Amino acid sequence: MRWQLLSALTNGWLWVLAVLAGVVLVLASAPAWFAVLSAAAVLLGGAGVQGAVEWNRMKRERGIGRTPSPASVEGAARRAALRDPEAAALVSRAQAAAARAGAVRAQADETTTSLVAQAEVATTGAVDALTSLGQQVDRLGAALAGIRPDSLASERAAVAQQLDRDAAASPELVAERRRTVAGLDEQLAVHRRLVDQRTLVLERMRAGAVGLEGLAARLAEVGALAADPSSPVTGEDDLRALATEVEDLRQGLVEAEQAVRRSWGGPASPGLG
Repeated sequence: MRWQLLSALTNGWLWVLAVLAGVVLVLASAPAWFAVLSAAAVLLGGAGVQGAVEWNRMKRERGIGRTPSPASVEGAARRAALRDPEAAALVSRAQAAAARAGAVRAQADETTTSLVAQAEVATTGAVDALTSLGQQVDRLGAALAGIRPDSLASERAAVAQQLDRDAAASPELVAERRRTVAGLDEQLAVHRRLVDQRTLVLERMRAGAVGLEGLAARLAEVGALAADPSSPVTGEDDLRALATEVEDLRQGLVEAEQAVRRSWGGPASPGLG
């Protein structure tokens, strides 16, 4: 606020208005001291109003003092609630990248603030999409926890051995043993599919987190060089392209999460698309 007030004091029109007010009072036979104080009051009052307007504008653009929205609070709670350690670690990497994007926004000048803000919003959305994928990893882990593949494999081997060695078994007994083997095979196949799906989702999360880190690094680079006229970086064009890339990454993560949900037969997460 102090810098906005000092900047407002350099406004030539405020000085003209203050001097005009003083001259009018002097011509109206007001005491000189009153005319000077009135002119000063006009100058300082106008500067205060202009400084407050500039300060509020800057707060809106950079988010200074902004109360976290319910959606951002909910997103933070969901990220903190992830149980799978690998998924939680990947989301933490994405959060760190989003924090770097936020730092770039805080340091951006007036010409690039809006473009950096677009990239930051998309970055936050990408973190939320990664969190939703992490929740899917938690669900996959919970499903895997209910299956004991070693025990199932041992039981299947024992029943298969009985089928091979018990030549005197009745047809009914053989049929039941084969049904048992088929049921055990089905459970083992479910376990393999769940393991494969969990691995795939984690790799998608890893690719997303790494991509977000790279985009955040490039955003910091462009933001730092955009104001340098001798830099080969073309400021606004590069920022706009980066904002688009981050949004594309976010959308890709959202689609991946929705695909996982569809494979489970559940609804897609609301508010992410």
